[in-house]
Amino acid sequence: VRGIAAGGLRPEEKAGYGQRVVDHFSAQAHSPYDEAETLEDVRDGLHIVRTLLKMGRYQQAYEAYFGDLSSALQFNLETNAEVLSLLRPFFPQGWAILPTAVDERGGSYLANDAAMALSEVDELRESSAAYGAALARHLRGAEWVNVGITMGNISEALYAQNRLAQAERCLVSNLELATLSHDKKIVFLARRYRFLQLGRIGQWADAKAIWDLLDPMGRNWSRTIYRPGDAEKEYAEFRFWQGDLSEEHLAHAEQLAIAGKNRVVVRLLHGLRGEWRLERGEWAPAAESLREAVSMARAVGRTDAMAETQLALARFQLGELADPRREAEQLANARRPAHRALADLWLAIGDREQATKHALAAYQFAWADGEPYVHRYELNKARALLENLGAEIPNLPPYDPAKDEKLPWEDD
Repeated sequence: VRGIAAGGLRPEEKAGYGQRVVDHFSAQAHSPYDEAETLEDVRDGLHIVRTLLKMGRYQQAYEAYFGDLSSALQFNLETNAEVLSLLRPFFPQGWAILPTAVDERGGSYLANDAAMALSEVDELRESSAAYGAALARHLRGAEWVNVGITMGNISEALYAQNRLAQAERCLVSNLELATLSHDKKIVFLARRYRFLQLGRIGQWADAKAIWDLLDPMGRNWSRTIYRPGDAEKEYAEFRFWQGDLSEEHLAHAEQLAIAGKNRVVVRLLHGLRGEWRLERGEWAPAAESLREAVSMARAVGRTDAMAETQLALARFQLGELADPRREAEQLANARRPAHRALADLWLAIGDREQATKHALAAYQFAWADGEPYVHRYELNKARALLENLGAEIPNLPPYDPAKDEKLPWEDD
């Protein structure tokens, strides 16, 4: 492989040696990729894709990456940097231009995968551009299943950019398209995303109505549509936001996610359980759950600012922080600080000025596009913090649709 990569071989030698490498790793026995738990479990597949890319066989490289290997890298292992490194050769003109070295269907699949990985590493602008390129191709081909998958992913990218009104329009359109398609798997996916969005903005009765349609549809879908524990984790969040979460909700989602090798959801459930225990004043169990969330994030090169900050608060309450002020100051320097959790931490330390500063920042973030497109739970928590601190509640403007740009693909 190193010889091929070095480029010192004649074309016929590169093809011959490269094919031997591909044949060697293709012949290796390995567990199914959808059961992967470590990078070593997918090592043979990575060697095959990289060797084919070095040989210039892009279509074959895509076919080796497509499906279970792709899903394992992103959902079992959360190796987003690895995914981007693997996919970059397909995109010589940048992430917004579909690859021309593979067929159109393959190009849009790769763009969607690249966009998901870019979003996870906080490259949100490039992620949106890649999603837009993939969606345009799906719309041209009237590929409604892929349209539904990509629009759901786009809504999450918009949410990550705090553009809740645009995420809403995306999901309403997606649900309408899914309903018109009469394709049950896309209806399931569109309802799931819509349920989550309605829960986030606090339209809980409408969210419950969607859940009551979604839940009886079952879970017998491919991993492209549903990964075990996804919907159950979102339902647990929904119950948490309303104040009636139970350990049974968390345990059910966790059991499904562990069995389905859904690492992302397992990690997020540790964080959710930790926050729930923190609110109940259960400092030691909260710290245990939050440590696991932080550890899992760090293991894949991520920073979970919320879990890190809430862990500091639990440790402070347990008397485990040697220098609480220094810890809080370091957490405030994160790329995206968890302002509401920082306000809680500063308040516990006894610095009301810093607590107020971060509570105001939390309120402004939670306001997002303005009523009704706000992070309802976070806004309620930030308001309660400000009232507790005796600070003035900011008077922020409601949502103004005239100021909201149309999404590039919306007319199509």
